[in-house]
Amino acid sequence: MDITKKFGETSQTFLDKVKTQYESFVQKMNLDEVNWKEIGSYAIIGFVGGFLAKRYLKPLIVIAIVVVVALKGLEYYHLITINWEQIRGLAGIHSVDGMQGILQTIIALVRNNLTIAISSIIGFVVGYKIG
Repeated sequence: MDITKKFGETSQTFLDKVKTQYESFVQKMNLDEVNWKEIGSYAIIGFVGGFLAKRYLKPLIVIAIVVVVALKGLEYYHLITINWEQIRGLAGIHSVDGMQGILQTIIALVRNNLTIAISSIIGFVVGYKIG
C-alpha cells in the first residue's frame, strides 16, 4: 500500500523530513554498521551488569569490604606488604589529585566514547529495572 494514497502528500513530506534528520544524525555521530554492533554489544553488557547489580551487589560490596579490611589489617601488623602503586598500575588507575581529577577523567572518557557510554547506561538502567 502506498502511504501517499492513505495519508496524502503531507505525510510523505513528513517521512522525508524524518529520513533526512536520521541520515544527518547518523552522519554527525559517525554511525555505521560496525558502530551499531558495538553499541548493541555495550548495551547488552550494560543490561547484564544492571541485572546482576540489582541481584548481587549488596553481598559483593560486603565481601569486598571484608577483604579490604582484612588486607589492611594484615598490612598494619606487618604480616604482608602491599604495593598499592603497582596495583593501581595493573588496574589502569592513574594517580589523580582527589575527586576533581577523578571526575575530569570520567568526563573525558565519556566524551571520547559518547555513543558507547549512552548505550551502556541505557542497558544498565533497563537491566536494573528488570532485575
